[in-house]
Amino acid sequence: MTTMINSIWIRTGILFLCFVSNFAFAEPIKKLTIVTTISTFADIAASVGGEYVETSSIASPRFNTHFIEPKPTDVLRLKRADLFIHGGLDLEMWRDPLVNASGRPDFRVGGERQLDVSSSVTLLDLPSGPLSRASGDIHLYGNPHYWQDPKNGL
Repeated sequence: MTTMINSIWIRTGILFLCFVSNFAFAEPIKKLTIVTTISTFADIAASVGGEYVETSSIASPRFNTHFIEPKPTDVLRLKRADLFIHGGLDLEMWRDPLVNASGRPDFRVGGERQLDVSSSVTLLDLPSGPLSRASGDIHLYGNPHYWQDPKNGL
């Protein structure tokens, strides 16, 4: 009887070691690297992706998103990314030169590894009639600050 119990413990121990060794020698899962234009999109991507993603944003929330001047480090970060998330419209006029500098055609609008968040949002404040600077701050494609409505962020 004790021989049988010892045999069961030995088998259980061997199975346990086999199970643990699979995790010990397995390659770690590579996190998906996501670069976004603004920190709001990085926060949402991090919340959705959790431990499987690493996110960063080009524009600091301390600065006006319309007037960011990307740095060479931003170009390099974008070049190494797996996914590029941007707001679309005319929010980030600096986006296209940044993407071109990165040499990543798959991050251009319509590319396979980019997400234009504005493509799934109903746009508000579309200008009509003749446009001039006398009207103030004009967004030709509608209000690009759509994520400020929490429902649009979801």
